[in-house]
Amino acid sequence: AEQRALLHNMHEVSDWVFTIDRHLGIEFFDQGNKRERPPYLVDYIPNAASSSGHQLIITSRSTSELRASLRQALNQYGVEASDDQAAHIINALRSLSGRLALKFVSTHTHQAEALGLAFARLFLEHQGALSNQIVLPLDSHLELFRAIKLQATEMGEDWSLQRTDLALFDLNAQTRTIRCNLVEVKFYRQVGGVGDYQKLKEGIAKQIKQSEDVLRRHFDPDLKSPDRPDRLLKTHELSTLLRFYIERARRYELLDHDAATEA
Repeated sequence: AEQRALLHNMHEVSDWVFTIDRHLGIEFFDQGNKRERPPYLVDYIPNAASSSGHQLIITSRSTSELRASLRQALNQYGVEASDDQAAHIINALRSLSGRLALKFVSTHTHQAEALGLAFARLFLEHQGALSNQIVLPLDSHLELFRAIKLQATEMGEDWSLQRTDLALFDLNAQTRTIRCNLVEVKFYRQVGGVGDYQKLKEGIAKQIKQSEDVLRRHFDPDLKSPDRPDRLLKTHELSTLLRFYIERARRYELLDHDAATEA
């Protein structure tokens, strides 16, 4: 209890706290929808090495600047938000990634991206599309796309870092299958004419196809024969990623108990 109080006190007097530890997990700070606990912003991305070594967690409780930036961004789109509504939007982004929420204190372009993702997250939840799904924000895992781009460059192929925003994973233990649905979010004031709309759709299709290709190159054991020699390592990498986001989905009540246990 004394050490927990020390961590809380450090956040009271600091804008940012850097924690390097082998055992402390982000669930200590990221409590999901528990209203009795103070909200933390957590900047942490899992990787295969983090499960066996020291990990760096960056946290903050200074959310007033974040809420002010969010309300300012909303005003540019003619939307007024109370403190509670701003906190609800920020919480929607925190359920995806704390790093995404921090985009509100960045450039105007990043603010628009964060707003679009927040509204998409709330819309998908309202539609029931996030029920018992594991939501993985691909923007937080650029290393997957950079690795394929490096391989393509070495082979003389042209490959960009275009990608979709979200990957929704559905796990079925009975059939031992993983289904992935890709979601691209666009947040524009206006699309333009019919030609612009068609061009936008073609661009979205290209982003989805490239994200599918990248995920398959990393994690699909049936993509080619013979399979890549580091399949066990890639399976470990995938399970590390999914386990991290399963735990986050449980904290934010996107997964019920039975679905989380099955996953």
